Amino acid sequence: WKCCGGKVNGLGCCMAGKENNWGQRLCERKINGPDCCMNAKDTAMVSSSLFNAAEFQPLDPTQEPIFPPELLIHQNKLQKQLCFKGERVTWFQPTTLKELVALKAEYPTAKLVVGNTEVGIEMRLKNMLYPVIIAPTWIPEMNAIQHTEEGINFGASCTLSHVEEVLRKAVAHLPSYKTEVFQAVLEQLRWFAGPQIRNVAALGGNIMTASPISDLNPVFMASGSRLTLVSNDGSRTVRMDETFFTGYRKTILKPEEVLLSVEIPFSRKKSHLHWRNWGKDSQELHPI
Repeated sequence: WKCCGGKVNGLGCCMAGKENNWGQRLCERKINGPDCCMNAKDTAMVSSSLFNAAEFQPLDPTQEPIFPPELLIHQNKLQKQLCFKGERVTWFQPTTLKELVALKAEYPTAKLVVGNTEVGIEMRLKNMLYPVIIAPTWIPEMNAIQHTEEGINFGASCTLSHVEEVLRKAVAHLPSYKTEVFQAVLEQLRWFAGPQIRNVAALGGNIMTASPISDLNPVFMASGSRLTLVSNDGSRTVRMDETFFTGYRKTILKPEEVLLSVEIPFSRKKSHLHWRNWGKDSQELHPI
């Protein structure tokens, strides 16, 4: 199959065309006839105007094709802060923590976006406008994972899929009495959207959205997870408890502060954590 998916799309049209008239209109050739794309030779689907096949090296069957190194060239260069300005929105992508807190001090109402699974919906479906958006995905400290004496510290930009992977390994290798909080988080992640969303949604974004129906925040509050907050004035650590959320989608963070990391603690001996999802069906489950 070609990387553009053209043949795949053509195949879908032809297969649908067997039972639907619209398939006949979508297929560029006659469905199932001698010129149909399902019957065409593969070479007919390849354009030779973009390359010279004679320049190709013979394929060594003992080696796996590598990812084109030209596409990874940015990894060998120092990243530079990006800024895109549109008619209504300005988008920043800082590369260091210093740049991030400076931007947040300059634009205290700016939205931080990693996976865009919440802000994107608000802008597209709720007609909400955020004039300044900051994407902290390039900042090393916000993607770091550290194993401490108290638990596991996750950078706020870590995706939920990455968090899930790390916690599963911890549950498999640590004594069960130390991983009850981890198991509770994993159970909540089992109900959290689908893999596509978890692959981009960030741990910090889930907390800072401050949704009253969050799947993870009740577990973090019950376990006393510790949050590290940073700003131009320095850093501070707070425990995520009943005082963290001050109202509907509001937290104790100051406008210029940024959530840097989340420490999910080990559970202790003779302590137990119980969780339950309450609701009529899987579409209305709320954790308690």
